[in-house]
Amino acid sequence: MANVKIFQIGFNKCGTRSMYQFFVDNNIPAMHWSKGTVGHALRLNLTTGRRPFEGHEEYVFYSDLMGPVGQPMFEGQYYYKEFYDAYPGALFILNTRDEDNWIKSRLRHADMIGRFRNFYGLKTTEEVEDLWRRQWRTQHERVKAFFKDMPERLLIFDIEKHGGAELAAFVAPHYKCDVSLWGHVGLAPEKKKAKAAV
Repeated sequence: MANVKIFQIGFNKCGTRSMYQFFVDNNIPAMHWSKGTVGHALRLNLTTGRRPFEGHEEYVFYSDLMGPVGQPMFEGQYYYKEFYDAYPGALFILNTRDEDNWIKSRLRHADMIGRFRNFYGLKTTEEVEDLWRRQWRTQHERVKAFFKDMPERLLIFDIEKHGGAELAAFVAPHYKCDVSLWGHVGLAPEKKKAKAAV
């Protein structure tokens, strides 16, 4: 198997577990959050001059690179330039969705609201939401600009429109995936009801 890395560089609550499960089911070594252990190691590696994922380089796909709960806020998706420099030929997935739907998904998690309030010194949920929107828009703009002349290295993956076919086609030069193994993991209760009613 090739050892071309694949990095998710959008935000959590944007299909990260679905992508992770898709790659796992296709026998592609993948990690997802792992209670923040890989995000924690990533932060330490970045501050000590080591390769970003040194100590965890057995994986191919990396998603949800937030640090552990209870530690300083860390979100690894912002370090895509470091990943690009350290891992030649790596592929990048900017996972996205409707911005308002993403905000609603994050707001359902009080622990996440609390983490951002505490770390950034914010007082209200509205301030957290404003921060998230700014971070979202900035990340999208910067990622698209960085990969502007390298379309083969970046997949803009809208979880509300795309699925296994788009992922499989993107990684096809290096990995073979069965598109039928795609599925949505962690659907919100109201979406599960809507899907069941169809």
